[in-house]
Amino acid sequence: MEVFHLKKKKLTLTSLFWHYLVAVGISFVCILGMLASLFVWMLSAGLIFPANTAELQADKLEQLLVSGDLVPNEIPFYYRWICFDEAGQITAQSDFSQHRQDLLYEAVRTHTKVMSDFPFGQYHRFIRCADGTLCVVQYDFSIPYTVPWMRHYLPDFQLLLLLILMLAVVFSIIFWTKKYAHKLHNDATALQSATQAIMDRRLDIPLQYQTNVCEFEELLKAMDLLRSSLAASLHDQWNMEEQRTREIAALAHDLKTPLTVISGNSELLAEDALDEGQRKNVEAILRNAERMQSYLSQLRLVVAQQNQPVTRHTVELETLFAEWTSIGEELCAAKQIRFIAASTPQKSCNIEAENVTRAVQNLLDNAVRYTPQGGEVQLCASVKDSTLCISVKDSGPGFTKEAMARGCEAFYTEDQSRQSAGHMGMGLYNVQHIAHRHQGKVTISNTETGGMVTMQLQLTE
Repeated sequence: MEVFHLKKKKLTLTSLFWHYLVAVGISFVCILGMLASLFVWMLSAGLIFPANTAELQADKLEQLLVSGDLVPNEIPFYYRWICFDEAGQITAQSDFSQHRQDLLYEAVRTHTKVMSDFPFGQYHRFIRCADGTLCVVQYDFSIPYTVPWMRHYLPDFQLLLLLILMLAVVFSIIFWTKKYAHKLHNDATALQSATQAIMDRRLDIPLQYQTNVCEFEELLKAMDLLRSSLAASLHDQWNMEEQRTREIAALAHDLKTPLTVISGNSELLAEDALDEGQRKNVEAILRNAERMQSYLSQLRLVVAQQNQPVTRHTVELETLFAEWTSIGEELCAAKQIRFIAASTPQKSCNIEAENVTRAVQNLLDNAVRYTPQGGEVQLCASVKDSTLCISVKDSGPGFTKEAMARGCEAFYTEDQSRQSAGHMGMGLYNVQHIAHRHQGKVTISNTETGGMVTMQLQLTE
């Protein structure tokens, strides 16, 4: 037997907020209904009197006081009263304040209307009792309690209902707000988890679409499509990198033998009796063969580093910086360039010291190569927020816009401001590779005096 499952309908953001408002409105109506039921029950149980009780009995009360069948002390509790003798002195009262006594006395003396008090409109009757005293009776249209302890401990019934209504409405709003906020929070958590998964490159796990809001579900679907596309792109890129690595390794291996033959035969030719032109040609062959051998060494180094795991060791930055300073001084001295090394903090760093030193040597070698005689090269290293920042500045011609964008690409050489014979375009590529092994990056920029390359390395794995 086939079983059909009803799929829960998703809400849009607009409908979700309308649902929230309707839920709050229905809750408010229910609260009013419950308060009305409470009022009817208390009225039928005799716990309260109707609000017009005092008004309905005012005429009868006046007749009883005038005839003497009722004395002021026997006036019902939902009235307040005060008695004056013929001289205007107070003879008896219920519970008026001094201020209210003064107002009533002035009203009796001047025969003027008595002002009402907040929050209820108050009414007064001036009654001449059988004993000749003037009794001022005060009442209002409020709902009185019939039980003494309720009158003593509870606020006015109208105020009590208002407080209950306000508290109930507040709690209702809080309840529905938390309920709908929980739905939005769950959807936001799903979006955050999906974003974090993509940031962490966990691209092999499909994203979940279980959300309460249509817009969020559509966004998750788009993010999942982005995830799958990114996973495929990275896979293709990884395959291309692997293929390029294999091709570079094969190229370095294949070129090794013919270069060895060329170098050997060139050395043999150099030992023969040659004229000046022939000797210059042989020396040119030897120089370029040496450059090609250096080129192949760098290619083999790149391939070897890509296949090696990252092995960090803790070293003192001050000691390492002293080694870099020595390298910079040697490179600059050969070209009569002034070398400046900024002071560095005493800090322990967890890095691949040998590879980082090789990267710094490449940066210094590039800076010296493009700095004219009498120029200046600066080396600076600092640590901030677990990041080691190494900068090398020079006073050369600086980088072009294309060089700043592509300078770290393999085999890229600049043809305009940084021409140099024999430059193979692998120096900054090696630096960037070493930076990536430390979860860092390389930045190429210009200063007012020349070019600057900055390498940032993360000190924590």
